[in-house]
Amino acid sequence: MSFANLVTPEEYGRASIGFQVVTYSAFIVMGVNQVLLKRYSLEENKQLKHFFVQYNVFYNLLVCLFSILLISILFSSKDYVIYLSLICGVKLILESAIAINRVNGNMVKINIIYLSYSVLFLVLFFSFVSNVFNFFKYWSYSIVFGACIGALLSFIQVFKSFDVTIFKKYFKDYYKVLFNDGIKLALISLISPLFSTLNIICLNLFKIDEAVIGNFQLADNIANMVSLGGASVLFIVFPDVIKQISKDKTKIQSFYTIGIKILVSSIIALIVLYYPLKEALVYFFPEYQKLSYLILFTLISRLLILLLFIPNSVWITFSKEKIYIKSAVLGVLIMGVVFVVFLNYASVDAIYNYFLIFQILFLIGLHIYFKRKINTSIL
Repeated sequence: MSFANLVTPEEYGRASIGFQVVTYSAFIVMGVNQVLLKRYSLEENKQLKHFFVQYNVFYNLLVCLFSILLISILFSSKDYVIYLSLICGVKLILESAIAINRVNGNMVKINIIYLSYSVLFLVLFFSFVSNVFNFFKYWSYSIVFGACIGALLSFIQVFKSFDVTIFKKYFKDYYKVLFNDGIKLALISLISPLFSTLNIICLNLFKIDEAVIGNFQLADNIANMVSLGGASVLFIVFPDVIKQISKDKTKIQSFYTIGIKILVSSIIALIVLYYPLKEALVYFFPEYQKLSYLILFTLISRLLILLLFIPNSVWITFSKEKIYIKSAVLGVLIMGVVFVVFLNYASVDAIYNYFLIFQILFLIGLHIYFKRKINTSIL
């Protein structure tokens, strides 16, 4: 991400499409990892649990190959397309390994996988990255290395214990259910990145000045890095949360109370740290305008998006995903229309000053709506 201090905002803006492709390519697996987390957490039959793990591995391996081929064709005009396709495809293997170790409670292996990928990327980044091409190149090398470590730690046992007869039996009974579950969970998972990146997507579609896109993209990437810790925690606690909610609906209000307290405390901390952050960013990224302002509001929107974890978990637990999907898709469409109208008339200064504020206000309204919907349909 910090190769932004080596390139101009315009060049960073041109790389924006690559970041968006990586973000949305994860959904090509149609929610198979979320299905594993849900089904494994709620299932008691050990043989069936093992089938869910095997299904996850084989599905991700096949889609990995398909993803690499598809992205190589769709984005062949990009000089870094081979590395972009590797990132998008092999990342599915890495995420499959992490999901398998999560359901098995192997937190040590998860940490090894994350560290093997991130430490290598850190070393390669500071040693070799000086432009967009090299950034995607060494990012792909790190992803491939992390995926290989993940496969060695996670897949060998799956292949050793593979029984064709048992797999065929359960596959025949469950493949439609798993695929339908996957579609619903993929759509639910798609909502958060859509809310996160819809502003940058609209900026790209309207061909706004690349320097403006570069500023928003850098703010988005920094916010992603900061919020990654929170997202990782939510991923780890997700199976336990849906277990608790399924047994006791009153836990929903408890989780909401905890979530709101964390949200408010985090916003206060961001406001307190704003001016020290501003000085540091001016020093490291002197060419990027209003970066501290953009990061502050991007982080607040990220916190609101992370809070969507609670309604997500509720709908998934009680198999009422369609309620959330319909409401959230409508919300994305309304937000998109507001952004389109705004960009048609806004000046560059207005885009910097008000674009993210619209997003935050909309997310607050969405949370209020979801909370009322849960009160009427679940509690």
